[in-house]
Amino acid sequence: MTAAQLVTKGQRLAARGQFGQARAAYAQALSRAPDLVAAHVALALLSWEQAQDADGALAALAPLPPDFSVLQARAALLSRLGRFAEARQIAWQAHLLEPTHPMPLLTLAETGPVPPGDPLIPAAHRIADAPDTPADQRSLAHTVLGKAYADQNDPARAVLHVQMANDLNDADPHLDRSLALLTRNRAVYPLPQPPEMDLGKQMIFIIGMPRSGTTLVERMLGAHPRIAMGGERQEMGLLSHAFARQAVQAAPDLTPTAAIQRFHTTPNLTALGQDYLTRVVQGRKGWVTDKNPANIWATGLIASVFPDAAIIHLQRDPLDCCWSCYRAAFRAGLGFTNRQTSLGLYFRHYHAMMAHWHQVLPGRILNVAYEALVTDPNAQARRILTHCGLDWHPDCAHPDRTPGPVATASAWQVRQPIHGGSVGAARPMVP
Repeated sequence: MTAAQLVTKGQRLAARGQFGQARAAYAQALSRAPDLVAAHVALALLSWEQAQDADGALAALAPLPPDFSVLQARAALLSRLGRFAEARQIAWQAHLLEPTHPMPLLTLAETGPVPPGDPLIPAAHRIADAPDTPADQRSLAHTVLGKAYADQNDPARAVLHVQMANDLNDADPHLDRSLALLTRNRAVYPLPQPPEMDLGKQMIFIIGMPRSGTTLVERMLGAHPRIAMGGERQEMGLLSHAFARQAVQAAPDLTPTAAIQRFHTTPNLTALGQDYLTRVVQGRKGWVTDKNPANIWATGLIASVFPDAAIIHLQRDPLDCCWSCYRAAFRAGLGFTNRQTSLGLYFRHYHAMMAHWHQVLPGRILNVAYEALVTDPNAQARRILTHCGLDWHPDCAHPDRTPGPVATASAWQVRQPIHGGSVGAARPMVP
């Protein structure tokens, strides 16, 4: 395997949350090609992907030669840190080096609204219209144009380019997983005999659909002096899948449902919980948040491992939420958003899953409507803190002032004063 192939292997491992193996692949690549910039960039970005340490990743990138990949990585990290002016400057430098690559333009589009006449618009058109542009890059260029025209209140062109962007992406071949998880969780939970658990750590899990306001809530909570933001963690999803596999392997004579239920013992759940805390807490004091919308599928396990955890469920108007997902350029793992049919089906599975959790975990989950959150943030922040058992702190009403990186496309939006501008945003897009 060549050094470049090892980098590609490491990137795939990192996307699956297998960070130790990814690091080993990058180290092996560098042992074969010490000057391979792509390997150095991938290794630097691992600090961001594993621990959302944007400052550490930027420090690792600093000594590298300013080629396209280095400049693009720096621009993206600066955007996540809210250093938008610097991000825009470096993204333009990257674009000038590789004018046929759309990633710098996407970074630019994510640093704020795109005004009429912005030069990124003709630049994105050139990439999207070039016949030799690879499909995945054409898709990103159309995503940039969809956002630009939506920012300019041009719904016809916005919808056209968002549709073209998604049509160039593969349909999700694994949508049946959400249905399988819905079916399995309905069978496994509630547990016949819930175990007694106390891992001595106070956790806050923020769940919901993607683009439902989970980042905004985490930033509100992160303003509280007793809460540390954990970010969008992959660990619970990975551990829950491993837990189910181990359960089935430990009792091959049982049905999967019975095997998983039997595996819910105090020792097994304690081992999972301690593994999770080792990966996520990493010295963070007080309450710690885990903001991963996909934890809707692991909520039963979360409630078993952390019986005192606060679980916050964000709800948003289905049309607004699905439009926001459909127009986004998700990096990986959310292929169901590439088609309106699969997005609608996933939303139905999610809605049914949350109805089940409310039925079997009464009182454990607090529903928070996005529309209420942006209309009366003080009242909703107080509700959330009360659910967590914490006192009110006035900074929680001003998440735009909360320091720290943002790992999602909301990096610019959540650093603005709370407003309701996204409520009803999908209505003009409907024919």
